[in-house]
Amino acid sequence: MKRAIATVIALALAAPAVADEAAVRRMMQSKLGAEGRIESVHRAPASGFFEVVVRGAQGPRILYVDEAALFIVAGEIIDAKTGQNLTEERMRRLNAVDWNSLPFEWAVTTTRGGGRRKIAVFSDPNCPYCKRFEKDLAKLD
Repeated sequence: MKRAIATVIALALAAPAVADEAAVRRMMQSKLGAEGRIESVHRAPASGFFEVVVRGAQGPRILYVDEAALFIVAGEIIDAKTGQNLTEERMRRLNAVDWNSLPFEWAVTTTRGGGRRKIAVFSDPNCPYCKRFEKDLAKLD
């Protein structure tokens, strides 16, 4: 019995400390300083990692941190089974714009056909690329 308890204690002491979301947030904020604001921290789809979303001047950025909060990985996680880029999918959700939040009171609208599909275009009337794009849009059915 004493040997079993000693084994459990030895294993507990030998195991690396595992961070929780709050600990990862504190560690990452101390590393980032004023460089960015941590928007969220939660377990990543890859086991053993936390996903940390940092919002800075350039928009959101995803970083991954190991459970012991010793390593920061800036890159993509790809599901080896499906080939799906999980980081890219998450970035799409982070950058998505709520359709109802758009400033429709200032919009110029046109309807073609039944109008079941919608597109929002923000353009500058003095921009040559915007003018060209609008001409291309006018050709669409």
